[in-house]
Amino acid sequence: MDQKSLSEYLKSKEKEVLNMNKAELLKELKKTEAQKSLLKKELHALEKEIHDHQQATKRIQSELQKYKRLPYIVCTISEILK
Repeated sequence: MDQKSLSEYLKSKEKEVLNMNKAELLKELKKTEAQKSLLKKELHALEKEIHDHQQATKRIQSELQKYKRLPYIVCTISEILK
């Protein structure tokens, strides 16, 4: 698939739109709105996934902090028992 720069894509799309009749424009508009809706859903799903990963990261960091303190707690308890 040939990759175009955004400006090239917009120029070619502008030429297409200028040559369309009303029915073709309406069809293109519906297609674009459907694509927009799909992209919004995808964006929402990605935002949720990011949020979930951030929450998991916070939870893991909290667990790591517990494990970092554990040796000190064990050491303190062993000193108390001596």
